[in-house]
Amino acid sequence: MQSTQRITTDKPVAVLGAGTIGLSWAALFAAHGFNVRIWDPSEKATADVTAFVQRERDRLAPVFGLEQTIGAVEVFKTAQLAVTGAQFVQENSPEVLSVKHELYRSIASSLDPDCIVASSTSSIPPSELQAGMPFAERIVVGHPFNPPHIMPLVEVVAGRDTSPETVAIAMAFYADLHRKPIQLLREAPGHLANRLQAALWREALHAVQSGLATAEDVDTAMMYGPGPRWALLGPHMTFHLAGGDEGYGHFIDHLGPAFERMWNDLGSASFDEKLVDQLLEGVRPRVAGKTYDELVDSRNASLLQMLKLIEGE
Repeated sequence: MQSTQRITTDKPVAVLGAGTIGLSWAALFAAHGFNVRIWDPSEKATADVTAFVQRERDRLAPVFGLEQTIGAVEVFKTAQLAVTGAQFVQENSPEVLSVKHELYRSIASSLDPDCIVASSTSSIPPSELQAGMPFAERIVVGHPFNPPHIMPLVEVVAGRDTSPETVAIAMAFYADLHRKPIQLLREAPGHLANRLQAALWREALHAVQSGLATAEDVDTAMMYGPGPRWALLGPHMTFHLAGGDEGYGHFIDHLGPAFERMWNDLGSASFDEKLVDQLLEGVRPRVAGKTYDELVDSRNASLLQMLKLIEGE
């Protein structure tokens, strides 16, 4: 593989797995003019691919100034046919290592010599994905946030055998798609963003189970407290500004001990029947009879508005 390789619209890209994440990736790729080759073991999953991609492309076009013609989207009956001739494969199979290994082995002989395989896995380290694979140096994690065609973050994680060229090409490709790729410095279960989510969710659950607050009030506290500031700045810059003109160091000197006391008081929760009932009761008023599709559509439209604000547009 040459370090000058770049993913361009001259050759197709493939999407393996057409669930929520896979369809979203397909919409993003097609919106940027790529011809997309899709495979999923379920015919039901690919039934409405073209309509979904067209609708979401139309949603993205004004946000990203996309003027090129939407890429063609073609569904294939086998994974081998889908990857044939592709320069980049985004794999979205179930979060089971044995299933991913079986899929990788099945496509190995059909991949072009320079084709990169990026996994959307949210938890499996790439070194485990690479084990025993003949194209190990071209396997990398490209973990998105849901839905990938709207949420900009992509976590790029190299395994033991991933070549530096593979990482560089993947990073450039995602950046060309108006994503915000970050390269993690080492492997960790759950990568980075999910670990941050897990830490916050653990205390959100503990707050309900310990009787500190209702599930609805926990959401309200995040939405109208840390949430907007973290969305705009992230936690480190938020606390840097909280330190006044002396910055982060002053904040840590002044409030570090208070945060250490809070850390020592944080707890863990367990999903017993009472907690689950409390959580369901907490989200029920906000659902208020809306369908899943209505909720998702409202979320996606709001996310795009917020992302434009974050980007300063």
